[in-house]
Amino acid sequence: YTGKIKIFNYTPGKYPKGLIGYLPQGITYNKKFPIKVLDVVLMGRYPIIGYFNLPSKKDKDIALQCLESLDILEYANYNFQELSGGLKQRVLIA
Repeated sequence: YTGKIKIFNYTPGKYPKGLIGYLPQGITYNKKFPIKVLDVVLMGRYPIIGYFNLPSKKDKDIALQCLESLDILEYANYNFQELSGGLKQRVLIA
């Protein structure tokens, strides 16, 4: 058999940086660290807003849209450690 492999119309190794991510099945984190779901999602914005800057309203709106797109907006103010394993995965995808 012959053929070609493409990911989002790019050959492997040729796609733009950041197009594909990896989320392992098991995650390790400090279960005593008090962090809200929205704050976890906002961490994904730090490369854009800077690590020492506070998120803007636009950043928060984008994070809330991500939660909404995964149908987990209602968990935005929950403590991350209180979620089930599946919900934690969805939050990390957001």
